[in-house]
Amino acid sequence: MNSTVIVWSDPGETHFNILRENPLGDTHFVIAPFDKNKRSFNIRGAATTIELDDLSIQLSGKAPLSSTSESEYQNAIHRAVDQLKNHHADKVVVSAITSYKFDPKPVLWLEGFREQYPQAFIYLIQSEETGTWLGATPERLVSGFQNEYKTISLAGTRKSEDETIPWGQKEGLEQSIVTDYLRNLLVENGAENIRISRAQTLSYGTLQHLASDISFQSDKKVEDIANMLHPTPAVCGTPLEKALEMLPALEEHDRKYYTGFLGTLTEQGNTALYVNLRCMELFEDGICCYTGCGITEDSIAEDEWHETRLKLRSMVSIIEKMQKLRDILIPC
Repeated sequence: MNSTVIVWSDPGETHFNILRENPLGDTHFVIAPFDKNKRSFNIRGAATTIELDDLSIQLSGKAPLSSTSESEYQNAIHRAVDQLKNHHADKVVVSAITSYKFDPKPVLWLEGFREQYPQAFIYLIQSEETGTWLGATPERLVSGFQNEYKTISLAGTRKSEDETIPWGQKEGLEQSIVTDYLRNLLVENGAENIRISRAQTLSYGTLQHLASDISFQSDKKVEDIANMLHPTPAVCGTPLEKALEMLPALEEHDRKYYTGFLGTLTEQGNTALYVNLRCMELFEDGICCYTGCGITEDSIAEDEWHETRLKLRSMVSIIEKMQKLRDILIPC
């Protein structure tokens, strides 16, 4: 594997940035795993713009030989719903992995993700510690300057073509659970002047989500705020501890950096950290994509599996187009 490479494009940007390691640099890039007991990867350097034609990535390792099957996922959802109805929790997020075997060309894909998702955080990171990851996430964990911060309450998914149909009760409940949790968490941790916008539709390529912007003031260090917010109900569930207890019996894979967080912090106090959604791990012979859904007691297993496929296609369709693959990628 080559030396560490970190490339990203912030929401609304049309260019890409690269972080060149420098102990005197004013920018920190961090990527944290879902499991808070595992170490985050943090590198300091100087950020400059880069032309993708100048970027070279050498992949290594072997992609997984299997994927989460439809029956495996639906069985997990049935078990989760039974536990939720017995008041084990209000919501739990169950994820799936999907692996593909082919010759990846990640540098080629970055421009496609940037074009398709102009309001997402697009990134590619490679290091000995993390492996190689690429993603396009729509969800902000925390951003801001000095003591003025913002986060987002995001939950619920539908196809953009369904935008004339009102959001369903299940999606509305899921989003309100996330909002209430974040509000209470911020209050408990001394945040002030908390302001929550009305839930609105957030477009993400061919998908839409329900989202509320939450702004607040806090004197805490931004690293402490990020660790306080992570993991959010949007990627784990509520109550948090009960949802975490349920996950080992519902997921057979390690999430690694999926649903962790990543982004930049500067010496001047600017912060932009995002939840690591819509992401994949890259290998020399293929990729492993991660998707998931929020499950409540009203969830229908078939619908939740279909939602993971919609999220998966939002990534894989770009790969097929950019790499001009003749056949649709078939999961392992």
